[in-house]
Amino acid sequence: MNLIFDLGANEGGNLKYYLSKASKVVAVEANPKLCNIIKSNFKDEIDSGKLILVENCLTINYENKPVTFYTNKYETGLGRFTIPDNNLMDYEEIIVKSISYKSLIDQFGHPDFVKIDLEGYDKIILNYLIEKELLPKYLQFENQGLDYLKKIISLGIYKSFNIVSFYNFSKIYNATKLRTAGPFGLDVKSPWISKSKILKLYQSLPHSWIDIHLSNENLIYKDEIDFKFYKYRPSVLTLIKRSIPSKFKSNIKALINYRNN
Repeated sequence: MNLIFDLGANEGGNLKYYLSKASKVVAVEANPKLCNIIKSNFKDEIDSGKLILVENCLTINYENKPVTFYTNKYETGLGRFTIPDNNLMDYEEIIVKSISYKSLIDQFGHPDFVKIDLEGYDKIILNYLIEKELLPKYLQFENQGLDYLKKIISLGIYKSFNIVSFYNFSKIYNATKLRTAGPFGLDVKSPWISKSKILKLYQSLPHSWIDIHLSNENLIYKDEIDFKFYKYRPSVLTLIKRSIPSKFKSNIKALINYRNN
């Protein structure tokens, strides 16, 4: 694989894996504090040019202009370009420079794989990729609803489909020993299935907290749904974490990390 775009790189939890899979990785992150973490942890890769860190807010229509970005005080993964729908008091506004997706293509070329995790801006980027015919060979994004899944399937670009439940993601992504949603292709341990099966599976799931994976290659070994990969088995810590105010979530995150280490 030649090129990967990590759109919404956060602290860079996926980058070691991506760097092992591609000749070059472009990581886009708007939060300066998170960019500093990436620069510290991946100095050699950045110096060598294998990792390109783009310290900008990704948009579809702003180029090198100051924009407002919302950083979450308690969860780094909740930073966003769009105005938060709720718990606005949990966010701080910062001004950062913007970059358009077109500029990424112009500078670095067309990626083979794109991971999109942009908290509220995902669908805007996805629609842009569709309208401009820029969809990559492999694509991963957080759930945007059944109608959107049908829309992207109807394009006829992708042959193989996968769903990863966030309640079970550490098991499904276990091959890379990561606690992030980075792995793709055959490193995703849930079965790759056809478009008809993925729609059936999607509509049978009891929750919507999932990642969608798509590939234009035939990765299907056996086109059957095995529900053991999607069972809703949240831990007690997960239930607590989802039920408490955001300002306490950092403490729960620390507890989960302590328990796992």
